[in-house]
Amino acid sequence: MKVIRVFLAVLGLATLFACAPYPEAYIRHHLGQGTQEQITAELGQPAKKETLPDGGSRWTYHHHVSYATYLTYSNPDSEVCYTYVLTFDTRNVLQQWDKSSRNCGAVN
Repeated sequence: MKVIRVFLAVLGLATLFACAPYPEAYIRHHLGQGTQEQITAELGQPAKKETLPDGGSRWTYHHHVSYATYLTYSNPDSEVCYTYVLTFDTRNVLQQWDKSSRNCGAVN
């Protein structure tokens, strides 16, 4: 019985993390400690880089997620585009992030 409980707990956590968009989990984990070099190694080059007046920088990433299955193929809500904006301090350490999303439309 104990083995079943442990298995269900692990399965539940895996399901929970699988539902979160990948970049978000990585960004949350590296907030306050991740460097630009580490972020680039994991997420690749950002779509946009900006230098801020205080010497820090702001990077923008776009992440496209399709929730389409054979049941939702023509559902206009089946694709979501996430935009992640990461703010780094002058030491190139991630200090802040923001996420926005929009409906990308149906799968073609």
